[in-house]
Amino acid sequence: MPDLTIENGWMCQTNEDWETEVVGSKGDIYKVTYGFTPIGPCEHDYSCTCPSRKHPCKHVLAVRKQRCGWHSQFDAGEVDQQNPACPKCGGAVVAIRFAV
Repeated sequence: MPDLTIENGWMCQTNEDWETEVVGSKGDIYKVTYGFTPIGPCEHDYSCTCPSRKHPCKHVLAVRKQRCGWHSQFDAGEVDQQNPACPKCGGAVVAIRFAV
């Protein structure tokens, strides 16, 4: 098996952590977050403060497309080294290393 090559890249900060508030059907405000979770099959996943036992709940389904999620390994776009910002949403970026 060939050795993997380590490459440097960037990803939008929203791949590490992201949150937004959602107004529920009865006016309650819930916080939907994306980030590290020690429970479940994924290291990073969505969660919601609503009492629903469904995963993902309707609040997560309603807002998950708002999270940018840009990643240089998978998505088009370049980060300006002098002024690093996500090429998709303009937000903060995180320097990363990945194996190919």
